[in-house]
Amino acid sequence: MRQEGELVGEELLMWSALPPPTRGGRPPKAVGWGQKARVWVENHPTPPLRGDPPPRWEGKRPSPKRPALPRLGWTSQTLYPRGTVFSQRGLFLAGEAEGGELKISSRKELEEWLKSLPPEQGQRVAAAIAARAALRVACLADAYRMHKVFPLGDLSTLMFVTFSLAAVVRAATQYPNRANELRDSAESIIRDSLSLPGFTNPVGVNVRDCTVSAARSALYVPAPDIFTGWAGFCAASIEYATFAAANAAAASTQTFFAEAVVAARDDAAKLIWASVAGDLSYFASGSAPKALASKPLWPDGEPPWARDLRVSLRFALPPQNDWQVWFDWYDRRLAGVSDPEEVELVFATVPESERAKGPAAANRWIRDRLEELQKEALSQQPAASWDFFISYSTHDEADAREVAAVIEQAGYSTFAQFKDMATGNNFVREMQAGLDDSGRVIALYSPNYEKSDHCQAEWSAAYNSDPSGRQRKLIPLLLRPTALNPLARQIVYKSLVGLSKEQRGVAILEAIAPKPAKRDVTQIRAELAETASPQPALNDTNQLDAGPNKVFDKPFVDQDLVELPYIQRTLIKTIRRALPPNAPKILDSALRSYDEELQERGLQPIIGILKALASALEKEIESIKATEPELLGVGNADLFESFLENHGLLVTHFPLKNEEKFADIPIDETEATGDALIQPIAEVSEKMQEMVQVGLATQNIGKITENSAQFAKDIAPLPPDIAASDPGSRHVTLKRRYVLGTLGFLVALYNILGSTASILATEQGAALFQAVGKAIEELSKFLI
Repeated sequence: MRQEGELVGEELLMWSALPPPTRGGRPPKAVGWGQKARVWVENHPTPPLRGDPPPRWEGKRPSPKRPALPRLGWTSQTLYPRGTVFSQRGLFLAGEAEGGELKISSRKELEEWLKSLPPEQGQRVAAAIAARAALRVACLADAYRMHKVFPLGDLSTLMFVTFSLAAVVRAATQYPNRANELRDSAESIIRDSLSLPGFTNPVGVNVRDCTVSAARSALYVPAPDIFTGWAGFCAASIEYATFAAANAAAASTQTFFAEAVVAARDDAAKLIWASVAGDLSYFASGSAPKALASKPLWPDGEPPWARDLRVSLRFALPPQNDWQVWFDWYDRRLAGVSDPEEVELVFATVPESERAKGPAAANRWIRDRLEELQKEALSQQPAASWDFFISYSTHDEADAREVAAVIEQAGYSTFAQFKDMATGNNFVREMQAGLDDSGRVIALYSPNYEKSDHCQAEWSAAYNSDPSGRQRKLIPLLLRPTALNPLARQIVYKSLVGLSKEQRGVAILEAIAPKPAKRDVTQIRAELAETASPQPALNDTNQLDAGPNKVFDKPFVDQDLVELPYIQRTLIKTIRRALPPNAPKILDSALRSYDEELQERGLQPIIGILKALASALEKEIESIKATEPELLGVGNADLFESFLENHGLLVTHFPLKNEEKFADIPIDETEATGDALIQPIAEVSEKMQEMVQVGLATQNIGKITENSAQFAKDIAPLPPDIAASDPGSRHVTLKRRYVLGTLGFLVALYNILGSTASILATEQGAALFQAVGKAIEELSKFLI
């Protein structure tokens, strides 16, 4: 016998095929399948029970398969009325299960359990439980953006309100003595939220109202009434998550099989109720609500559907608006890493004057305040107990032991789980202590490292302690080719891929060596020329040519590298066909050049060219997402995301020695703009074309310089990255990579021209030699 609220087969299809709502909250005019679905739902305000007669159809019966993504449904009532869909399904028996573990599977059971506690204790426990329930679904709002239910500006505001109130409630459960301050902050945020639409999803869960009610309950509702409110909020968050899981399942298969969606929905419910029961069991054992903050958000790891939507949300929010502070904060919640009180309060008490300026200004305030706290902490920090904290996945323990041995043999001390965390100890507490008492963090990148929530939390802690890289607190070592997350792709790492044991030892010591002393311009030019990619050379007929750097563009070949060029070229072909006519020209231009490089050189491309092109594409996509996300469409945006992820995996097969140089050589980005950036390489390109015409240079090097000149025009108008212009910053920005890479190429070209009399004696060769020398001097002015 089917339980009340259960959907099966075509019934789920009907509920999920509704057209998306309009901004005014009314159902839009629908036709065809969507119209029939809407009419059917209006006649079935609650899902039918098994055994009810099936709906009668007029005309052609709709197909049970839907190739399109599921659409968000409009209904004025909840899909699961009164929050009972999972409260009556009996996923577990209430109360104690075998082994004494508490099992909760419904709103009613949760409410009754909370009421069994003394009122004051129950209120604190209920607030802590619901705060974690809110955090588990905090990042799922991107499901709305993907269906264009509301614009990106509203998404930014909604996410700031959601994160901020979650931070307030979290702080309230940990620091009751701050209640008055937090109450004022929450009330102000709640007022801000009232300008937002409700964003009710197909299961009737109003995202804004759920978040607001959570904060009000934690800070205002009297003890006798709080349990019903919190239990309802937990049930609502579960309905929200089950919608997102079903949506993700349908999207991933690209076919709308109702059974698969129902399974995903049920799995989501089980996972979240199990997580809630785990939290309650923690309290049942006698632990205090405050201690729950140091427990991972998902006891058995973040489910794939939640992880996918969290990653999607990262791409949706404009990175230039400092959303990374919140994603790092959320990563620490996932891993159960606690922050000091002063850090928790930064997120929970953003001044109203800053919030009034919008999420970007508020996030910037958080970033600046965190940097101030970091400076204060550094000024008072005692000497570290260990020189290095080794952050690694347990699957890579053998590599971690090797790295630790090399470092300790060099006279340094290390903290690592395999030798410093005793069995049975609290892992999170021990990890936090190790991070706090270590001078620097060595992150061992691998596919397993990217998948680990604990590893990502350790990485975030190290990154946040030194965002600019000035103090070199974070030292990444690449163990194996890995598709790194977008932020990690911006941090320069030392590659150990394909090296012998002796070579790995040398590379590890190079990575931890003190920052090199400041070099003069001549030394910098020589180093850049050595690692230049592309690398100028003379071919067999004494013509100027260019190709991969024979030393530093040599790849580590595995199955991924064999397949990636074909995959990337296929993605490029698909993306270019789907680009709208009004898309920025640099998108098509950069994709075409990337494709040509792979077509011409296959497994050994000029990696410097690919990195420059991909960097420009990523920058442009970020801008589009921030200003006009509908331009590309959901499908093409996903293809771009896949392309950039594959590019990140592709380049980890190469040593990237030039990237290490770029990280140590800042430029003044305020000067690298306009004609100052465009003219030097434009003149070189013009003279190189003359060389090609008389047969002194190949078409290949002519095309490389021509593309470089066009690239300079494309990036010259971009605003400077002020933070990257800091002399201590190690961030390799788009402009830094272009200026230093071009400077290295030109110096290497200048050296060849100056030592080749047969070319220098010609009119065209002499003119090129002069133009290259002038360009070197002009680009060198950008060096700090």
